Amino acid sequence: MPLSEQNPTDPEYSREAAPLQVSDQNSPLQPLLFNPLIKRICWGGTRLGDVLNKPIGSADDYAESWELSDLPDSQSEVACGPHAGWTLSDLRRIYREQLLGTDSPFANFPLLIKFLDIQDKLSIQVHPDDHLALQLTGGIGKTETWIILDSEPGSLLYAGLKEGVDRQQFETALAEDRVVECLHAIEVKAGDAIHLPAGTVHAVRGSMLLAEVQQASDLSFRLHDWHRDQHEGLDRELHVEEALLCTNFDQGPISTIEPQVVKTGPHTESVLIDCPHYTIRRHTSSVSMAFEQDDRFRVLVILEGTGELQCLDFREKVERGQTWLIPACCREIHLTPQSDKLTLLDVFID
Repeated sequence: MPLSEQNPTDPEYSREAAPLQVSDQNSPLQPLLFNPLIKRICWGGTRLGDVLNKPIGSADDYAESWELSDLPDSQSEVACGPHAGWTLSDLRRIYREQLLGTDSPFANFPLLIKFLDIQDKLSIQVHPDDHLALQLTGGIGKTETWIILDSEPGSLLYAGLKEGVDRQQFETALAEDRVVECLHAIEVKAGDAIHLPAGTVHAVRGSMLLAEVQQASDLSFRLHDWHRDQHEGLDRELHVEEALLCTNFDQGPISTIEPQVVKTGPHTESVLIDCPHYTIRRHTSSVSMAFEQDDRFRVLVILEGTGELQCLDFREKVERGQTWLIPACCREIHLTPQSDKLTLLDVFID
């Protein structure tokens, strides 16, 4: 069975969901900000707090900030407003159409949004597609997209296998402890993005800070862990048989995304990815931006700057590191920069 790439939520910052109040159920949904779920893992650091203003403690292994999660054991909780203390599951259950849309096909919230601080090496791993996830665990698959916020010089992101590597060659290299020779390595910089379809072997060697958009799944099968058992005394389970089953050996190397620019000027807009699971657009603007809703939710991830978010009589400051869920019932929202420019990800499902 797969192991998650994180330890349980840091108990120092865990919160119990507040009991729902009957009066709350009469309040229409407005844009929602959630308390981050901070995960400590051996490869983490402190940039979630130092750079993104997340509530970390005195340790040095804060690896993931789960911004928006509807997984049973990791429920995002509303941070403020009339629904403070409600979990995403509570909202989905009480306000399903307002939250997800009138004809939404989703039983649960379909996305998981994170920030990752990879201070040390990220294990060589792969995620299953929907078919294999259902077969192996009864869950769903995990396709993901990374947006690089910072990368130290010399750091490498491994994405996919080198051209021509087949299963037999890969298994032989894995058995001979030279699996890295089979991986496609690229150097990335701030602003780069890479799409990792389910079945893509990937890893990181070095130090990176990134935002991650993915399917709402936490299934990871670990192939290799950089000998942490020898160097750090950490004996983390490997899942070689399952990982090999899930690896797409026909895919080959993965390169960084070439953004498709759809708008230029003081407000630039580009499409990073448009896949069956989600669409991500990146906006950078020095002027007010309007987003019209068509009975669907969207997620806004603030990457740089500060601004004001407005929806009818709702007004709230937004800042770097925040992730806002805009319910489907919010027909139109406006974002006005309060810094020189505001950069954000706009995530939705067509």
